[in-house]
Amino acid sequence: MLATIALLLLAWQEPPVSGHEVGVVDDDHDQTLAEARAALERAMSAQEAGDPATARREAEYVVELLAPLPLGEGQDETAGLLWLVGDTAYSMRDFAVAREALGRVMEHHEQEFPENEPRRFDARSRLARVFRQTGDLAGARAHQEIVVAARERTLPEDHPKLLFSRADLAFTMQAMGDYADARALLEVVVATRERTLPEDHRLLLQARGSLAEVMRGMGDLAGARALLETVVEARERTLPQDHPDLAYSRDHLASTMRAMGDLAGALTVQQAVLADRERTLVEDHPNLLEARANLADTKRQMGDLAGACALQETVLAALERTQAADHPDLIQARHELAVTLSAMGDLAGALTLQQAVLADRERTL
Repeated sequence: MLATIALLLLAWQEPPVSGHEVGVVDDDHDQTLAEARAALERAMSAQEAGDPATARREAEYVVELLAPLPLGEGQDETAGLLWLVGDTAYSMRDFAVAREALGRVMEHHEQEFPENEPRRFDARSRLARVFRQTGDLAGARAHQEIVVAARERTLPEDHPKLLFSRADLAFTMQAMGDYADARALLEVVVATRERTLPEDHRLLLQARGSLAEVMRGMGDLAGARALLETVVEARERTLPQDHPDLAYSRDHLASTMRAMGDLAGALTVQQAVLADRERTLVEDHPNLLEARANLADTKRQMGDLAGACALQETVLAALERTQAADHPDLIQARHELAVTLSAMGDLAGALTLQQAVLADRERTL
């Protein structure tokens, strides 16, 4: 693992901007960096081993160790360690640590790198995602607009970093309900991808899928469906039947069909998604449970209450085994089953579930 960290640091580091020698530190500084590397190794190992508590504790220790160290010319390893611990914390959803670490790296990047350095705004871009994940959409958007403006000034139109930045900003705009601006940005991204990539390229299909989601949010269901059908057809040609990207696209296509009232079409697609999920995932996997819940919703709308009930009971039993009593997914599963039982005339069963939902929500809301 230490060798892996060393390689990651080597790949991360930039040549010194003004010729200052890299890595010249005093003995105490060098010892602190060595201890930080070891703690980061422990954090990454714990994460791989499924021990999030230890991983978080070690990540917090890395940030604490590095807090007194300066960030300036010749201190690339300090910034590199902060970047790696921020990235690790982000993947663990420890956003407080990620925000502190990436915030320091952002300041270092923008002080030390020249304006036209492509990686100058990488930390700000990742920090914006931390803001978005913690619900600060306005803060995320402000950071992302700075990144996009800077990359528009310094990069060619088809540069991957510019395209990713525009797509990321569009995602935040969509989360804020600003569908018009999100659509305008994604249309530029899709048009650029179409000029520069083959028709079945993963990044082009990803961009079309993102645009379709925004179009659906705006109520352009026909346009969203046409795009999603293109994405699904391309992924069916190029991916294995059980590939998660194909299942994801089919699921979004089915949701759009259902919103258009094409329940039979949605049912066919969702049955294919569920069959793929059941072949490839363990019984309690969240994606498998989601596929069952989506199919149950369509069956209920079509009047197949018994079929919907059977699927919802399976989902609820799995969530009761794997989630805390007040987990939002478990509460929602109880509510959905209660609705189906009520429609079937099982009012006593529906009442029992609804009382449990009410008690959970009174505790948590």
